[in-house]
Amino acid sequence: TISDGRIVSPARGREPVLVVSASNQVRIGRWPIEGIEAHQAVCGFEIVLDNGEVRGSPRDVHPRTGAGVSRDGQMLYFLIIDGRQKGYSEGATTGELGLWLKALGAWDGINLDGGGTSTLVIQHGDSARVVNRPIHGGIPGQERVSASHLGVFAPPVKPGE
Repeated sequence: TISDGRIVSPARGREPVLVVSASNQVRIGRWPIEGIEAHQAVCGFEIVLDNGEVRGSPRDVHPRTGAGVSRDGQMLYFLIIDGRQKGYSEGATTGELGLWLKALGAWDGINLDGGGTSTLVIQHGDSARVVNRPIHGGIPGQERVSASHLGVFAPPVKPGE
């Protein structure tokens, strides 16, 4: 994990990683990624979309947090898939995560985490609001405590833009 150019947690090997440069260039690959200096970075578990080709496993259905980058590097996609909640959402395989990211327009994609850390929060007035239903310890709506988080801060988009 890298935050504001400072290594917070060092890489142990060639882990899959989402990297953002100081000029907001975004890349997904295996650490270290040549041609980009990491200003922000977070490791994941698996590359699920590589140069437009879906990777990932067709088994092990779980909640998922995925990120994808468009071919031109101009768009960053985030995808949260709830799971482990019969009748609400069973989850997805990493192969299905790759397919969803590709359908959104991603060229490269990564499986970041799952379970109770698969939580999407947006600003709601002066507070924050969880917009999905994470699950931890078998309790729907329960978030898992995590030492690292990925946050995106952007001004609101006006309708029609």
